[in-house]
Amino acid sequence: MGTPTVVKATPAPPSGPNVQSLLGPLKFSAFTFTFSSSYATGGETFDPATTNPFEVKSVIGVFVIPPANATVDVVWDPAGKKLKAYWLGPALSGVKAEVANTTNLSVTPGALTVIVLHR
Repeated sequence: MGTPTVVKATPAPPSGPNVQSLLGPLKFSAFTFTFSSSYATGGETFDPATTNPFEVKSVIGVFVIPPANATVDVVWDPAGKKLKAYWLGPALSGVKAEVANTTNLSVTPGALTVIVLHR
């Protein structure tokens, strides 16, 4: 399987201001994520703490913002630390299925913006 591309997003602020919550002070970080040319069944690795270990200590949540015309839904699997891609199944039954193994997702959906809420 291929390797996705993960880049710290710029010129967006690399770390947003602290947000006070019931969980204490939290930060936001933005990444640009592009799937590889050969999607791996089960998702492609995205661990923000490994990607930027000096900034991201404890991940609270990950939010994926796809490009405007994306036909693929992407969700973060916190247990596996992976981004998983789903699309309408072959029968177009209205039920989404995981994208097939080895599918080229480097162009579709294209670069995703991934916002990480962390400490």
